Amino acid sequence: MKNYLFTFVKIKILDLLQNRKNAIMTRTLLFGTKICLITLMFCSCYSVKNLQKSGKILIENHKYYINDSLKFSYRFGGDYQLIHEKSTVRKSLRNNRLRLNVNYCLAYYQTDVEPLLDHYLFYFKDAKTANRALARLGKYNVRTPNPIIDSANYTVAHGIVLENNMGYIYIIGKNPQKEFIILEKEYINDIFQQIKIGKNYANVDISDPFTLARKYDFNEDSTVNYLLPLIKLQQNTMNYAYNIRSKFQYIEALGTFQSRIGNLDEELNNTLQEFYRYSGIKIADSGYLAIDNDVLDFLIEKCKEEKIVMFNENHFSPNNRLLLHLLLQKLYNSGFKYFGLEMLWEKDINERGFVVSKSGFYTCEPMAANLIKKAKNIGFQVFYYESFKNEREKEEAQNIYNNTFRLDSLAKVVILAGFGHINENISANKHWMAAELKKIYNIDPLTISQTSYYVANTNNWLAVVDTIYRKKPALQADIYLSNNLDYSTFAKLDNYIDYSIELPDSVINRINKPVNNDYIISVYRTQDYQTDNSAIPAYNYMIKKPLRDKIISIPLQKDEYIFFVRNEYNELIFSGNMKIT
Repeated sequence: MKNYLFTFVKIKILDLLQNRKNAIMTRTLLFGTKICLITLMFCSCYSVKNLQKSGKILIENHKYYINDSLKFSYRFGGDYQLIHEKSTVRKSLRNNRLRLNVNYCLAYYQTDVEPLLDHYLFYFKDAKTANRALARLGKYNVRTPNPIIDSANYTVAHGIVLENNMGYIYIIGKNPQKEFIILEKEYINDIFQQIKIGKNYANVDISDPFTLARKYDFNEDSTVNYLLPLIKLQQNTMNYAYNIRSKFQYIEALGTFQSRIGNLDEELNNTLQEFYRYSGIKIADSGYLAIDNDVLDFLIEKCKEEKIVMFNENHFSPNNRLLLHLLLQKLYNSGFKYFGLEMLWEKDINERGFVVSKSGFYTCEPMAANLIKKAKNIGFQVFYYESFKNEREKEEAQNIYNNTFRLDSLAKVVILAGFGHINENISANKHWMAAELKKIYNIDPLTISQTSYYVANTNNWLAVVDTIYRKKPALQADIYLSNNLDYSTFAKLDNYIDYSIELPDSVINRINKPVNNDYIISVYRTQDYQTDNSAIPAYNYMIKKPLRDKIISIPLQKDEYIFFVRNEYNELIFSGNMKIT
């Protein structure tokens, strides 16, 4: 094509310039034209630059390369590091005696742990281009169906034909350290087996975000690791960005692990706002039946004549639990003696009096643990009712009845459940726990929802929403709250005391070093921790760099406390006793 165009242009120009006088000009023009045509042809050749932008790296225990434009993915070692600099790629190709044009290189990886190796991903738009490029390597051919094992050069390679004439991928692994047996096994038995093309290319084996985070949830001594699961989620955000379902699940997981650390208010609020957008939770900015402290009196007045009162919660909104903190004593004074929690998974809580790491998943959040501790101190009989069977809602209703009314016909019961379990309406598709309780035992609970509305841009920390002004389907609960209660407001309402932690300069200097370590302060009730070191902290404080203040103040219920400063790998940095300021 290039020679034909050049000849055509040459003839045309010679026709126009027939006299000898213009010969020099003609040759100059022809030379320039040839250069332009060559440049044109070169520029018309594809570039991998745009295709590089379509490539994404997902990380878990392995790395996954996914290219949306090429509809291609595969899995390889988690310790491979992507190198962007073209000069570094060119140098690596030269050092490994791989005579390939760097412009065809879609991605290049190196490892910094043994066995050391170089990993290349090349793209060619057609077989002719591919084979012309690969011919310089000898026996390599993009159409060869089986991987090529080049023991003499410590290299393995494999060509992949993409669907719908989208071109060819060529993967090369090169081991300069002569640990070729390891390299060969890794590529032949793993990497080359994980290649996906076509419509299922994005179906990679990534754990759901909760499973990913919970791999790092506990330390060797059964204490909870509050930092590492959150860090792993933040590092792997891209893993869950492919569809709304995985994105929504990621938001829930991120919020859950953020909620365990008390001073991540801004971060958790941003996550909650995103959750509200996805879930359709509505803003309640006017039309209140009561606000702030008046809500507490309103709720007690509504509850006092009831047999059973059900509150719900967003599992990663600690403020939903803080409201129960403020109500428990008044509910107990009104005759309520039983307190059931969906989040609790063990029977031993009444004997021990506080939760530990094995007590449940959501009970690992300090405000949840504090709530259960407070209920026990007041005098409540605390019980679990969760069911993991197929008829979960029905089983939960039966468990509530068996733990309360079956034993005590005059029982008055408080329930804290998640989200829709307190919905009262019965539909053809779903019978929720509250509806099942009414259906089976003819017990009609007072249901109070905290998850349908939220307050935005207002100074009100709590409000009862007047649903007469709300356009929505049939109401599922009796009372709807908009709960914007933060920890500092709660601490003042519940008469908490400011406790201080003083860190020495040596600890502050270590924390402020420019390394990747994150640090957390976990505050424990001394008696609970000494009884069982897997007790849940009363508060977790994330240290944000740079740390400038030697003294950190945290409002807490009056008690004796100890604290531990640890990094994300549970390494103890400093410990001490809390002091009242």
